[in-house]
Amino acid sequence: MKYEVKDGVAIIPQGTTVIDLWAFRGNSELRSVVIPEGVTAIGNAAFEQCSALESVVFPSSMTKFESFAFCDCTSLREIIIPANVKYIHNAAFSGLTSLERIVVDSNNPKFDSRQSCNAIIETATDTLIQGCQTTVIPEGVRVLADHSFYGCDRIKIIAIPQSVEYINFGAFKHCTALTEVTLPMSVIAVSDYAFMQCQGLRSVNISESQMWYLPKGCFKSCTSLQSVTVPSNIKEVMEEAFYGCSSLKEVTFERGVTKIAPEAFACCKALEIINFPLGLKTISRHAFDDCPNIKIINVPSGKSAYYYRRLPDNLHQFVVEN
Repeated sequence: MKYEVKDGVAIIPQGTTVIDLWAFRGNSELRSVVIPEGVTAIGNAAFEQCSALESVVFPSSMTKFESFAFCDCTSLREIIIPANVKYIHNAAFSGLTSLERIVVDSNNPKFDSRQSCNAIIETATDTLIQGCQTTVIPEGVRVLADHSFYGCDRIKIIAIPQSVEYINFGAFKHCTALTEVTLPMSVIAVSDYAFMQCQGLRSVNISESQMWYLPKGCFKSCTSLQSVTVPSNIKEVMEEAFYGCSSLKEVTFERGVTKIAPEAFACCKALEIINFPLGLKTISRHAFDDCPNIKIINVPSGKSAYYYRRLPDNLHQFVVEN
């Protein structure tokens, strides 16, 4: 099927019911799309990386948005989801850095944008599947889906309500202006890379949550973090949790932490002080790889030998009993 762009407008052939995979992908001239009535689905990456696309109108016949359908359409400011849409892939609208308004038709039984929250929420599961720069997460949302705020690079602070239990894969990845994260008591688990590349992040408070481990790459490349306390509710710090946090100077582990996985703090090149507690059983030999500025490793009184057995030889010289 032939797709064209004329004077910045998408030309969709008459009789089209599904806009095909990669139909307009990467078209830098496309500025406006009015999808005709009769179209029911937009295929994988059909409009992905259409960086000049500013406006799109969906027909009432629309039922499905496949993966990456409008991913990285960085000029798109508004999305209005029709009443008959039954399926939206988690990443259908990810990376829309100019998106400021999301509305779901109030007659849609599958999705909603309750309380004018500027988000798409799966009604039955209370899962927020897509947010934007102006989203306010409403009370009652239980899950923040994979990539739900990916690339929302103007969000500085976002309130996570007490109803949220799960923050999924890459939910806040590359939210570069985000400055602080506080997880409420309701949070049970956070998935891998949830806050990766939040380069403005300066404050992390997870002590009130029900989490028992910090997942892989959770705060990887958060280059503004200067100090971190891993609280007693966290038992394990997984691989790459704080990898590449290049401004991190001090890390404190409270009693209760039992395991630090490989490369958990690797490439933290400003790291100077590490404070270890009683009861830490396992420290990977590579947990602190490429941290060339370590000066002090504080350990409990009488526990030097205990930590010598758990740390690589090159770090023994920095161990100090307190």
